[in-house]
Amino acid sequence: MKPFLSARVQRVVMNDTQDTGSDWRPKRKGPILDRVRGTEGLSAESGPAVRPPDQRPDPTSTGEGIRTFLLADVRGYTAFTNERGDEAAAQLAARFAEIVRQHSQERSGTLVEVRGDEALATFQSPREAIRVAVGLQARFLEESRATPAVPLLVGIGLDLGEAVPVDGGYRGGALNLAARLCGEAGPGEILTSQSLAHVARTVEGVRYIDRGEMRLKGLSDPVHVLAIEAEGSDVARQMKAFLPRRSGRRVY
Repeated sequence: MKPFLSARVQRVVMNDTQDTGSDWRPKRKGPILDRVRGTEGLSAESGPAVRPPDQRPDPTSTGEGIRTFLLADVRGYTAFTNERGDEAAAQLAARFAEIVRQHSQERSGTLVEVRGDEALATFQSPREAIRVAVGLQARFLEESRATPAVPLLVGIGLDLGEAVPVDGGYRGGALNLAARLCGEAGPGEILTSQSLAHVARTVEGVRYIDRGEMRLKGLSDPVHVLAIEAEGSDVARQMKAFLPRRSGRRVY
């Protein structure tokens, strides 16, 4: 098992992306998000323990090992598989993987792993990671409009910091937090830490929206979270049109 894939992500408070007729939250947590948390309470032999974001070292204080992590997860994939079958689900996952791969490589990112309906990519530049995340959500919206019966409802989480490369993967608090933020992000939404936004600063064509503090399992202090959107385009709100409904009850 790869070190960065080590436990599950718990979802906590919902924000204004929730729709009263649908719930984007999947019934299960997938392989990457299930196992990303291997940084909590680690010993000196196994790697650094997770610290609350305000206690982490300044990610710009050293140049070595600083990476920006992008995690993306297709919402409702299990429900879609149960409804449409394995073949349709495989086609959906293949579309998702190809889009993430294409956008990551165009911005000098490294696609670490695509596992079914989940993907992990790393970037040297937080600004490039933000541009990729925004580009991905725009593309997922475009694809969903083209094939509304097979929408790409994806949440994305970002964070940056030092991480230890181990056996082709990574271990560290930044990856852990990116995974938790991904777990909180609804379809079309990008969530990031205040630390990443501080380092990236202004990115042309992008705006930050303060979401306040969230309490995430495994972190003693709340995390200050920002949403990222392309200026003039609320993808998360537009994605709500593609949330499936069945007999008035929530399916995601």
